[in-house]
Amino acid sequence: MPEFHMESVFAVPVDELFAYHQRPGAFDRLVPPWVQLTKVAQSGTIGDGDVLEFDIHQGPLKVRWRAEHEDFLANRRFVDRMARGPFAAWRHVHGFEPAGTDRAKLSDHITYRLPLGPLGSVFGGPLIRADLQRMFRFRHQRTRHDLMRHHAVTARGQTLVFVGRLNRFLRKLAAFLTVGGHRVFHMAPAADAPNQPWAFNALGGPAARYPLEEADILLHSGLPYQESRDPEHTFAYLADLAALLDVAGNRTCRLLQLHGFARSLDHFISEPFINFDAPKPRQVADAGDQLPFLAERMMSRTDAYLGCMIGADMADLTNLLLRLESYVFLADGKPTPEFFWIGEEDALGALLWLVQHPEHEGDFCVAHQTPTTRAELQRRLIKRRFLGYTGHRILKVLPWARPGLPAGMNSDLGRLTMIEDVGFIPLAADLATTLDLEEGRVLEAL
Repeated sequence: MPEFHMESVFAVPVDELFAYHQRPGAFDRLVPPWVQLTKVAQSGTIGDGDVLEFDIHQGPLKVRWRAEHEDFLANRRFVDRMARGPFAAWRHVHGFEPAGTDRAKLSDHITYRLPLGPLGSVFGGPLIRADLQRMFRFRHQRTRHDLMRHHAVTARGQTLVFVGRLNRFLRKLAAFLTVGGHRVFHMAPAADAPNQPWAFNALGGPAARYPLEEADILLHSGLPYQESRDPEHTFAYLADLAALLDVAGNRTCRLLQLHGFARSLDHFISEPFINFDAPKPRQVADAGDQLPFLAERMMSRTDAYLGCMIGADMADLTNLLLRLESYVFLADGKPTPEFFWIGEEDALGALLWLVQHPEHEGDFCVAHQTPTTRAELQRRLIKRRFLGYTGHRILKVLPWARPGLPAGMNSDLGRLTMIEDVGFIPLAADLATTLDLEEGRVLEAL
């Protein structure tokens, strides 16, 4: 059968490298951005008998893959074998071994057999080998970046409780935190439990009966579970959370408040208009009245204002460009020429940095120091055909098609303390490198 092999050396001890792969978020972190899949079921992680099922989407087609794990040896190896999927056979051996003081080698060895016998090998063999080379170069780079960022601060794993509605980015943040040894829970409305209206679901790490008792950080997404123009109703869950904290007796918890998801910093959310007059903002319920009541029970509070998120998700990118296409005017009548932005991977790293550095309190702009323009972003997307992005995907929006500021597109962000000014170092220093990183291109030799 054909074989594929790749190995890399990492600047961490072998037990830390192995633990990264054993934690719940590892699979999600190692899926390349160009692969579209949906996790169907998972029992365990990589131990003997653990099973993972997922669907791979290729256009309108969907293929189910069932991976069964075996031959587990702590800090040395584990094996996943395809029990169902697109290959005639697939066996992937993940090997780990020390490579010197505080260094370890990771090896991926795959034996596989393509369907359709010799015909499949002739026509599909070169393509499969090229895909495997691309995929595992990405996986090793992603592993290196994650280990570097988590290993930068030697500290115990922390317990985080996410509060508010989750989106795709926050689920990615949960996976990113868990591979570093943190435990993540989500406070969510409980179904059919009138006496216990809130449940705490484990997003990564072992379950806990009542995580608020041991929570180190409450991360509020800023997204209410249900929208309303009445802040007392929209964010009433924050008062419930404060009461639950009193019951738990936890007075050493930190509050990390996120801003920028679906709501701009100055609430430039307007009704549709046909002319180019400055849009009149309408009031939208926010957590301003409830947060101080919660924050007084916290040991400290940090507010993170996110710039426009640039990532590999095509729907999010299209939405960003459509909103940037709309003309939005500031109070002086001038169009907004630039916006603050940050790559998704660097946004994850910046929030991890805030988790790791409790000494930093106050307001921070989680964005690159140099803003960009919509025209520059669009030009780069089309030039490099970013994950298939071409000119025909850039739709034009008429001025009356509901203008609005995307998250973080606001000159006020420049007045906040930039996250890079207090010690955070991004993986990508500019827009071009950010697009390379988000597309899964290898930035350095492995």
